Amino acid sequence: MTAFTQPKNLSDLLLTEVAVGWTKQIGRFASGAEVPLGAVLALVDGVFQPLDPGSANAAAKKAYGVLAETLRASESTRKGTVVARGATVNEAALVWPGAITAPQKAAATAELEARGIVARAVL
Repeated sequence: MTAFTQPKNLSDLLLTEVAVGWTKQIGRFASGAEVPLGAVLALVDGVFQPLDPGSANAAAKKAYGVLAETLRASESTRKGTVVARGATVNEAALVWPGAITAPQKAAATAELEARGIVARAVL
């Protein structure tokens, strides 16, 4: 028998939000690869991208929010919903860059908390 796994959705990520219409915002994304739901994001020159701790650009290293949907690579209009403030998110649903170190992850988590986005383990 084959196990059925359902794709993750917003309820797997977003545990609580302070206010509907305030916690999330629509943002522009650079064209390129698919970006998964739960990706930790940076905001560089008004455009969201996955956090990049190895970047030479300081803004790309700073966590700003979390992607609240999956962006497909084939989409020409790259707009997406971002959890940007006032939320509790499922720590296990966050998607981090593959090469992130523990200190970089701790710094990014603190940057999210400064924006009111708190990551919590779900029991």
